[in-house]
Amino acid sequence: MNLLREIGKEILGDFTIDEMNLKVIKQLVRYFDADPEFERFKELPFSLKKGILLIGPPGTGKTVMMNLFKVYCERRNIGFDLGRKHFPLAFPIIRANQITEEFASDGIEKIRPYMTWRKVCFDDLGEEPKSTQHFGFKLNVLQQILEARYTRTCLTFASTNHTVSELGEFYGSRVESRIYEMFNILVLDGLDRRLPRIDI
Repeated sequence: MNLLREIGKEILGDFTIDEMNLKVIKQLVRYFDADPEFERFKELPFSLKKGILLIGPPGTGKTVMMNLFKVYCERRNIGFDLGRKHFPLAFPIIRANQITEEFASDGIEKIRPYMTWRKVCFDDLGEEPKSTQHFGFKLNVLQQILEARYTRTCLTFASTNHTVSELGEFYGSRVESRIYEMFNILVLDGLDRRLPRIDI
């Protein structure tokens, strides 16, 4: 926990581990440390082979949490070995809105890397336009990317303000079903940390 506090203070300055985020932080530590205890969680079928979907209301710290564990992976050199090569687990974090803007500007070729990267985190899923157009070609961009990553069994992380059923309405029932196969779903509840605290 000391390393996480240190990283958190570097990222935010006033990062706090408290009763609102402690449970999720503990689960994420087990996950990124590849601790078998992570898979013994009884409430949901967690797996170290799946990615992470962090769900919660706006302002609870989901984006901060994913940035925190991105740096955590870098500092601890977390990754996996194939033959003589070590592949770091540290993942890029891309806003869903940014991806749709790239498609609108430059077309399908611009977004193909998001379909094939070994690992990536999509921030704010469901906040982007549902349909994006590039020279008359309309596409639900993140739906296509998520389906492609599912087919290729790429490791995917994401954060969202929406429930799984709301994501299903946005991306379709097929993606909704696959979310459970692609992700360990963690809920980060609590107050909006971006709002000032006023004692009355």
